[in-house]
Amino acid sequence: SAAGVLFGHGRTPRASGLVKTLAASARAWTGANGGAGAAKSFHTTPPCEAGLRLRGTVVSDKAQKSVVVAVERIYKHPVVKKYVKDRSKFMAHDELDQFKVGDEIWIEEHRPISRRKRFMATDYVDPSKQAQQPPPKPAVI
Repeated sequence: SAAGVLFGHGRTPRASGLVKTLAASARAWTGANGGAGAAKSFHTTPPCEAGLRLRGTVVSDKAQKSVVVAVERIYKHPVVKKYVKDRSKFMAHDELDQFKVGDEIWIEEHRPISRRKRFMATDYVDPSKQAQQPPPKPAVI
C-alpha cells in the first residue's frame, strides 16, 4: 500500500538489500560448502602498524580469556593549567589466560572481539617477567 511505503512498512529495496547481506554473511559463516556444522574459531590478525598500543596494569582477570587493563595518562588541564592524572579501563583478550592482577602489560588495538573487547593483550612490559611464566596449559578438546 502507499501508506506502507510512505511510513517504511513492508518490504522496501533497502530492507531487501539488508536481507541479502545477512544471507551472504550467514553462508560465509557456515563454511564454503554451506554445511551448518562448521567450527567457530577465534582468528587473531597480525598487529596493525597504525593501531593503538597502550601500556597498562591488569586490574581484573576474573573473566575467561579476558583481562581488564587500567591505562593512566597525564595531561595538562586546559583551564586550570595543572597536570591531571586520568585513568581509563579497557577489556582486552588474553587467549592463554597468562596475565594476572598487578602485571604491567602492553595492549594493542584489534578488531572487535566481543561487545566490550577491542584490544588484545600482547606481552609484558618487563621482558624478564615473560621468562618466569610457566608454559601454557594445552587445550582440552
